[in-house]
Amino acid sequence: MTEGNGFMSIDNGESFGTWLLTQVARDGWIGDLAKAAKADRKLSKDGDPDAVRKHLSDNQAESDMFEAVDDAENAWLCPYPPANPFIWIRNSCVLDRAP
Repeated sequence: MTEGNGFMSIDNGESFGTWLLTQVARDGWIGDLAKAAKADRKLSKDGDPDAVRKHLSDNQAESDMFEAVDDAENAWLCPYPPANPFIWIRNSCVLDRAP
């Protein structure tokens, strides 16, 4: 599944930006990134991971936030447990990932 810019969540069609905003209760870097995204009115809710990285770069974010985007992108593309294991293989997701 793809949408316009080529980024759509595999399992439910949610854009990365929309998915990220649902992660505010999550612990760790992804939760911190989600909270920052929710507070930032200029961040596109329809943005893909690269759009989020560009936005962070334009706003001189700390390097930890870029690592958080990498982790969030992996979690978005490779949800656990997989709804469809074939998609994990096609997207090179780690098949023995612990919950």
